[in-house]
Amino acid sequence: MRRAVLLTGHFPFQKRRPSMLWVSHHLRAAGWHMTHVTVGYSWLSKTFGDVRLSALDSPPHYGIHHHGPNLTSIYSLPPIHPVHTGNRLANSLLEPCFRLFINHWRPRLRTPLSRANLVICESGPPVLLGPLLAEQAPQAARIYRVSDDIRLLNAPDILLRAEQNRRPFTRISTASPHIAARFTGHPNVTLDPIGIPHADLRVSTADPYPRTRPGPIAVCAGTTLLDIPALTRVADARPNWQIHVLGRLRQTPPALPNITWHGEQDFKSTLAHIAHADIGLAPYLDEPRIEYQTTNSNRILLYRHHGLPTLGPDRLCHSTLPSIIGYNSPDALDRCETWIPKPELVPDWAELAQRLSQNSVTEPPEVTSTPPDTVTNPRVNTVPELACKAQFSACPAALPAQSCNHISASFEHLNATEVPSTSRATARHPAAQVCVDWITCTSVPLRDNPNAPFSRIARTPSWLVNPLHDVAVLNPFRQPEQFCSNTCMPAVPSS
Repeated sequence: MRRAVLLTGHFPFQKRRPSMLWVSHHLRAAGWHMTHVTVGYSWLSKTFGDVRLSALDSPPHYGIHHHGPNLTSIYSLPPIHPVHTGNRLANSLLEPCFRLFINHWRPRLRTPLSRANLVICESGPPVLLGPLLAEQAPQAARIYRVSDDIRLLNAPDILLRAEQNRRPFTRISTASPHIAARFTGHPNVTLDPIGIPHADLRVSTADPYPRTRPGPIAVCAGTTLLDIPALTRVADARPNWQIHVLGRLRQTPPALPNITWHGEQDFKSTLAHIAHADIGLAPYLDEPRIEYQTTNSNRILLYRHHGLPTLGPDRLCHSTLPSIIGYNSPDALDRCETWIPKPELVPDWAELAQRLSQNSVTEPPEVTSTPPDTVTNPRVNTVPELACKAQFSACPAALPAQSCNHISASFEHLNATEVPSTSRATARHPAAQVCVDWITCTSVPLRDNPNAPFSRIARTPSWLVNPLHDVAVLNPFRQPEQFCSNTCMPAVPSS
């Protein structure tokens, strides 16, 4: 049995279902054994009443617990965990103490890591254990999965520095091009879109709203980085809206007649609230870097699946996602009220689990990426400096240059000088069924046109390129109607 170790700040059994819990579920369904390690708590959490613990239905299982033949959980409390006090002097004095955090986990992780084929370390406190993972699991594919920009989550400086030490990880994975641009120094960075639970969404749900008065129902299905003042401004501007907020809060919210604060809800209840709503709210804090949530937000993908308009900061908007409406957009609130539902195709969580688990034999062995399912030769396509998915849907030979304007600026420092030759792509990529697309497919050698939008990144050794597939960058912003056809793609001329 293949074995995976997941290090995350979440518990294996909790009301909210973040991305790594879905990945764990689908890996186990595919035959993996999962060791779920909950990291980021300490006796400080118990002493000061961590709100994350109070949101649980029951106290977490302490120590090592076997929940079945394919799931083991580990939860332990070191003396201290990485925290940000808000005081520069206190932060610097605490940093030496964080070694206790690492030393606490060293003996507890030794056995599962020594047997692991795959280690997934989610962004947050687990990243501080990166060198320990490399030391105790040298044989495993070690993926740093960047679910959030921790700079926005009040992370202490020691975590920010640990995140920049990319050497312990064989691969960096994220859904956001904005986050991927921060890790271009790593030889293997992959864009792996998040998903939604297709099976759960096929189950019909009862309407959870009382509907005691007329007016549209707006749901805010989550409170991460919640901008409460922005939410109250919307409520004041539209007193006829019934606004429902799901998720735990760190402070007492304002009492407004048209806002209902539900607190933490189980996942089935959350799905019902989204399915029967008229408007989706994404009132994230309007701060620089928050735009990564356009592709990383579970709630936004669920809104898009149901065809809801999404109201949020202007930074979340993109021209290829008309359903996301910025506060300052012309007639923003009126557009939300008159929106005609347009359901979008979004990938299932099983696809992300598959992507993360595919770290096959590589040449050289320290470089890992994801080979296509349909390829019989498991050779891996690897792209320095930004390695992206080598899985291909068939594409036209050329697409408009503007299709990648939103991301090309992030990678201007990449000097594209070589495009390897390739045969015709014959496999239809699973992404043809989901809301992703290629940035562009240019038939002009990049060496001759260095300013062209690129779908193939420079300096790919020809001996690493699979003869059936070339390397391209996934564009998670493109709409389903903009997908490439499933005809064969002509070979790119060799440079």
